Amino acid sequence: SYIAPILRDGFAASPAMISAMFAIVGIAGVTGNTIASKVVARFGIDRVIATALLSLCVGFLGFLLSWGHFWPVLVAGIFWGLGSFSSNSLQQSRLVNLAPHLAAATVALNTSVVYLGQAMGSAAGGRMIDAGNMPMTPVIALCFLVAALAVSVWAERITRRKASATSAIP
Repeated sequence: SYIAPILRDGFAASPAMISAMFAIVGIAGVTGNTIASKVVARFGIDRVIATALLSLCVGFLGFLLSWGHFWPVLVAGIFWGLGSFSSNSLQQSRLVNLAPHLAAATVALNTSVVYLGQAMGSAAGGRMIDAGNMPMTPVIALCFLVAALAVSVWAERITRRKASATSAIP
């Protein structure tokens, strides 16, 4: 919601530079999704989701550490893109695999939660910008991402426990 104003005001980016960042994030996003789809069978969906979320964390940490310097933030944009698109696709796949008979409902619910997360992130970012504290926006993003990673790992552990319990039943 606020990436263009953040790049403009926090990184002195021109419209062309902002367009370049969007292009880099988009290309990295397609690349990340392609890589994830090729490695998921080898490493498992949970590990690839965690890697995607960690990539997002690295991207937003890069935003924070390079604040005010446009060229280094382009590298952060690569990590942001690599993790952003693939994590949602992988999560939907995980939900479908967990309960194929509930796929329509779980994917719809997941989409609603994604929209809720976007609204919460936008509200938090808007408050930071409105308060004149724009450099805190990557910190807020990191907090949300760490929470998402924790919930993802927690869900994976619950799923693994349930699968172990189910396979132990004769």
